[in-house]
Amino acid sequence: FYNTLVSLGRVMEFYADEKILKNSCDTIFKLLGQYDRGMVYQFNDDLSGEVIHEIKKEFVSTSYMGMRFPASDIPLSARQLYVKNGLRYIKNLDADDVPIIVENSREIDLTHCRMRSVSKPHIIYLRNMGVTCSLSIAIVVDGELWGLLA
Repeated sequence: FYNTLVSLGRVMEFYADEKILKNSCDTIFKLLGQYDRGMVYQFNDDLSGEVIHEIKKEFVSTSYMGMRFPASDIPLSARQLYVKNGLRYIKNLDADDVPIIVENSREIDLTHCRMRSVSKPHIIYLRNMGVTCSLSIAIVVDGELWGLLA
């Protein structure tokens, strides 16, 4: 399944067209039954973001469709990481962090780690949205972050 998601991300790189993105979002949403909502989030020239497509289960009463979010919503460091590592997920927002044991105090590069701890402000942000797990696939066009499937 991971390979399917990565392949889908590569297709979106070359064909970042709204119809393909919306169909991709809907397909992933239907394949992953545990998610209540899926969306296509597009970055604007001022780096703000806008939800341009949303699919959700019938019992979800809130909608993010058409909502705009400030550039500060996704920090520059996170945007840069999305370009390098286009697939990230949080299996359980309430799971305990697992420490990494490092020999000789050397630094470990977690850039390509898919399941990793997220910052405390991001956890608060997701909890405020009622999120318990999430999946994000970067849409990168010509080396730039175009948007996300979330």
